[in-house]
Amino acid sequence: MIWTLSKSGIGGRRVRRWYTAASVQAQAAGMAADPAPSFEQTLAELEALVERLEGGEISLEESLADFERGMAMALGLREQLDRAELRIRKVLEQGAAGAEPAAAAPAADE
Repeated sequence: MIWTLSKSGIGGRRVRRWYTAASVQAQAAGMAADPAPSFEQTLAELEALVERLEGGEISLEESLADFERGMAMALGLREQLDRAELRIRKVLEQGAAGAEPAAAAPAADE
């Protein structure tokens, strides 16, 4: 058996929770299967992180850790935008290559 202590008990009491090794492994496997957060979710998280940093209410170490995390998030967002731009370019190129100029229609009075 594996156990952990939590401060989140009723009335602030510490609560002891028991887990089996199998349940911990199953939970970890489920966490690994979770999809990556969407672009919008990551952007919202980054914006919240920036607000936290701008608030100035956290320690220097927390600020540095948040800054590093924010830079990693910004890099990931930039990569997602680059991939989206590449997809758009490919679609536009395929559309331009497949589009043939329409033959000029004869005027109605000719």
